Amino acid sequence: MSCSHFFKTMRKVTFILLLIFSLTIAFIRCSDGSGNERIDLAYAAYSEKDMELAQQEVLDMLEKDSLSTYSCNDLCRLSILLMKLGDQGFEENIAPAVRCYYRSFEVNPDSATRFFSNLPVEDAPYVTILSALSISLDPDQELSIQDFEVNENDADLLMFNNHGDE
Repeated sequence: MSCSHFFKTMRKVTFILLLIFSLTIAFIRCSDGSGNERIDLAYAAYSEKDMELAQQEVLDMLEKDSLSTYSCNDLCRLSILLMKLGDQGFEENIAPAVRCYYRSFEVNPDSATRFFSNLPVEDAPYVTILSALSISLDPDQELSIQDFEVNENDADLLMFNNHGDE
């Protein structure tokens, strides 16, 4: 085998490998979108103050996918986004947020702990609420917003009362 024949063969092999690699990348980018990409899209809509689009993306994900298809990081991000949207008037997101939070710890407790420990300060209240709500969660229990409603007596217990010791 001569050197020129060897180099021609190597160029063909390299070209074929690059073509396969490029087609694989193109296929991945044009696919339906992983949970991560869809969560990124929902976060982008939220950042742009398009709450309706963010909510629609989240609902689409929750309707089409099982939580078992998401990675721990995706579940963590989704739980915080659901809480943020819940804070914007989409209260129906609280129950799925708690399920995502709970599931993230089932998938990988160390990663979930690391994720929630490293969130920005403004997201800390969401983690506190998620943690409190998930403590007594039965993983097979179906939740609704009514499970998290606070009545007047509970609200009094949750308030910080300053009773005139000033």
